Amino acid sequence: MKTLAAYLLRTVLGATGLVLLVLLAVAGFIEFIGQLDDTGEGSYTTAGAALYTALRLPMLGVDMLPVATLLGALVGLGNLAGHSELIAMRAAGISARRLGLAVAVSGLLLAVGGAVIAEYIAPPLDQFARKYRTAARNRADLAGTSNTWVRDGRRVFNVERVDEQLQFGGVYVFEVESDQELAMVAYASRADLDPDGRWALQSFTETRFDGMNVSATSAPTILRDFNVDAELLGIAALRPYSLSVRGLLAYLSYLRANRLDARAYETELWSRVSDVLATVLMPMLAIGFVFGALRRSGTGARLTLGVLIGLAYFLASRTLANSGQVFALEPALVGLAPSAALAIATIIVLQRVR
Repeated sequence: MKTLAAYLLRTVLGATGLVLLVLLAVAGFIEFIGQLDDTGEGSYTTAGAALYTALRLPMLGVDMLPVATLLGALVGLGNLAGHSELIAMRAAGISARRLGLAVAVSGLLLAVGGAVIAEYIAPPLDQFARKYRTAARNRADLAGTSNTWVRDGRRVFNVERVDEQLQFGGVYVFEVESDQELAMVAYASRADLDPDGRWALQSFTETRFDGMNVSATSAPTILRDFNVDAELLGIAALRPYSLSVRGLLAYLSYLRANRLDARAYETELWSRVSDVLATVLMPMLAIGFVFGALRRSGTGARLTLGVLIGLAYFLASRTLANSGQVFALEPALVGLAPSAALAIATIIVLQRVR
């Protein structure tokens, strides 16, 4: 059984790798064509669009991994079925469920590899790609120029610029009383973080409101302790899609501590978990179809079915994620529903295999 499991593992992994390369080539070409409309703005050239597309390929690969796993398993296992190798395994007394568990190992390995890429490789490359495109189109420094809003208890920050050297441009600080009355407005033309994590605010001016009284103070430089650091500001400027799991967890902790709406980030986190589970389940679903309805079908029929199932999973996961935020549905339920439906379908298909 160990020898057969290793053989099935190589078959599924090899076929999935080929399918993923084809899907990445198609997705990369579509992404590149979509970027051509923006070339000519600032210093964003065709070569820059090609670089942007190349940097986004790991993130695209992570998104397509469940579908690629299903297609790869259907192609690889279908070839074995076409050469009667799976029939020989069944004749040797190996049940369909044992074969399903054997190919599930390949899904587990693919899921682990995809999780590593999604955590350590894809997010920084995707973030750099987006910064590069924005900087090139606006003839700006790679540091970026977009404003970021962050809340820390009763304080609300607006930071004009964030760079990699822990330096910020103009910083506005608003302080609100418990009755939602504005208590203070402050501005600093520049802010740095010292080694102790304190904010060094330069050209600092502060205006406080106390009933009918208004007082203003200013200082060339002032040190303040805020529970907001450069990492949090950097995360706040990014979309949930571009964050690693660590970034999502850190920002979720901040949002919950400040009683802010965290549904979008919770949904993204549970969707990541759902994709990992789906990647493990896809080879098991494939072996059920190979022994069942597609036992005597050709590669084209198997690929067609795989594309339909993969497209249904992708559309269901994205639709549920978006509608969950609109209708305030439970993020865990919304995120895990597609993989739960896939698990039920896998069990039903395997039970029908004779």
